Amino acid sequence: MRVNGKGKKMRKPRTIYSSLQLQQLNRRFQRTQYLALPERAELAASLGLTQTQMFEGNVHVRLGPLI
Repeated sequence: MRVNGKGKKMRKPRTIYSSLQLQQLNRRFQRTQYLALPERAELAASLGLTQTQMFEGNVHVRLGPLI
């Protein structure tokens, strides 16, 4: 765990999604809102993302850029 000078845990920087990644996430989300683990792993690999980033991307697509 990384800690800053004030003893607080440092946060991981926010993932910046490319327009292509967001477009593909949005397209897939419109077809299927909830992916099974193998589908999520496959899509994440094809987009060059981790499964956690895939989940965050889906939240971003569903709720908009304010997250």
